Amino acid sequence: HPVPAPVATAPGFGPLTTLASPVAREVCSLVRQHRIQEALEAARRTGLLGEEASPAAAALPVELRWLQAVARVAPTAEERTCVPPTGADWSGPLEDEDGEEWQMQFWYQWSGPDVLTTVSKNTFRGTVEHLLALMYEADLQKHWMPCVVSGVATWSDVVPALVVDIHAKLPVMPKILSTMMHRAFIDRGQDGVSSPGVLIVDWTPKSEHIVDGSYCGMSVPEPPPRCVRGSVQFGACKIVPEPDGRVSVIASNDVHFPRRLCPDFVLRRFFRSNARTCAQKMHECLLDFHSKGYAERVDADGQGVYKSLGRRNPASPS
Repeated sequence: HPVPAPVATAPGFGPLTTLASPVAREVCSLVRQHRIQEALEAARRTGLLGEEASPAAAALPVELRWLQAVARVAPTAEERTCVPPTGADWSGPLEDEDGEEWQMQFWYQWSGPDVLTTVSKNTFRGTVEHLLALMYEADLQKHWMPCVVSGVATWSDVVPALVVDIHAKLPVMPKILSTMMHRAFIDRGQDGVSSPGVLIVDWTPKSEHIVDGSYCGMSVPEPPPRCVRGSVQFGACKIVPEPDGRVSVIASNDVHFPRRLCPDFVLRRFFRSNARTCAQKMHECLLDFHSKGYAERVDADGQGVYKSLGRRNPASPS
């Protein structure tokens, strides 16, 4: 994908060699190698995971600041992407398929007064690397996400992450919906045991964490003119190889929407249609991997994410 803009270094973000603590240098090195689970465990053991908004955090290198933010959301991401989802009051699954080409399952529930939580599972013929590309090349999300018309993204050369502004045109809104979010890519594992696949977490950074137009060294794209601004409180996704040689994408999202405007029969119809369209379009991207622009970027692998995460697990289908 396009070369990201030069990374701006905020005051206190010294080079790796200026860190006094050998443990901190080790953790930063693990982050740069995209070994995030190991970095999280080492940082927890040594007390390097402080409050992201604390005054002392501003003096930390970008690797540790980013790791602090990831540590707040990563522990719940695996639980949130279990299927079928845990707990009661879930509607679904809504299901559809196209033979062995793709299968779709979708659940939803009201988890708050005006908060909808959704869980979906889409299974395809492909590889972890292919599905990772659909998430990592976030500016190409228009090829498979319904209602998305464009997007602008910047990728980090330091951490496995990006910042993207997604532009969507919804039938009920006269203006473009612009949603800025940060997306982190994490190797899967627990208690020192590696698991196949990739964990992905989305959230919109708080304004106080954006310094001089950047978040953790990634430039935050400007929204388009005359748009409506949206945000993502939490989104999680994991890409996992299946025993039959296929790959699944399991996603969970919290959506804020007035419940009084959404009777269940309307939600059910909308979610079934939307989830089916998304699965079909993702399948089309996998079939047209070259013409959609993904293959060239995967081959270039400018930030090394495909080598470190997409191809790291020998159990992944090839």
